[in-house]
Amino acid sequence: MMKYFMEPENVAIIEVSRRSGPGTYNLMENMLRYGYRGKIYPINPQAKEILGIRAYPNIKKLTIK
Repeated sequence: MMKYFMEPENVAIIEVSRRSGPGTYNLMENMLRYGYRGKIYPINPQAKEILGIRAYPNIKKLTIK
């Protein structure tokens, strides 16, 4: 059961920052940099895309297939 928490296949990151680079501590950027292989769903009402990945305005708009 803990595998689902420790090794998720997909993650939604709520209010992920649009900023990236040194000193921003962007969780999504770090996950990509260190090789996370699952699907990432950034949630940010102020962005259509973050780091090249489609962003969603809220969790209700997210549809996982």
